[in-house]
Amino acid sequence: MKWFLSFLMATSCWGMAFSQEIRMFLDAPSIYFHSPNLEAITNNAGMGIDFGFGAGTHYLMTRLSGGTAVTADFESDEIEKSFLWLPYVRLEAGAGLWRTNGNKCAHHDSNAFTVLPKASLMYAFEPGEMQFTVGAELGYFRIRDYFRNMELFLDGGYNLDTKTMFGTFGFRNFLNLRA
Repeated sequence: MKWFLSFLMATSCWGMAFSQEIRMFLDAPSIYFHSPNLEAITNNAGMGIDFGFGAGTHYLMTRLSGGTAVTADFESDEIEKSFLWLPYVRLEAGAGLWRTNGNKCAHHDSNAFTVLPKASLMYAFEPGEMQFTVGAELGYFRIRDYFRNMELFLDGGYNLDTKTMFGTFGFRNFLNLRA
């Protein structure tokens, strides 16, 4: 399964390289609430921040990001000792609707959406391992202008290595580098 996901991500990148309408975005920053294990959310939840670069069409996306998340065990008697830092880099690829609407985002003062099944490959610096995930991202944003926007997103899925469901809810500022 991991090799299939790696192949899917590589194919997505290759397809976008030959696309006529490649869009590029700088996600700076994404701030989010996160739980790497939804079954034990009170024992493993927190916040994170990352910065990323995304390229794609209205239907394909690849994003490279890096950041950190911090989680805690909120049922612990000594919460301050339960904090875990997770610095990471992540490569994601997806196919679906990515930051688009019926007009392909061609109008100011309009809404746009993300409905994107995706796979990702993440290197967690602590504990120093590669992790594969599959999931989906849902997003909503109001197009103020072509260059600078903010997106509200919900991201979730399944981590194939830890065998857990994860969830992320947050917002990201992004700059359209091809505006």
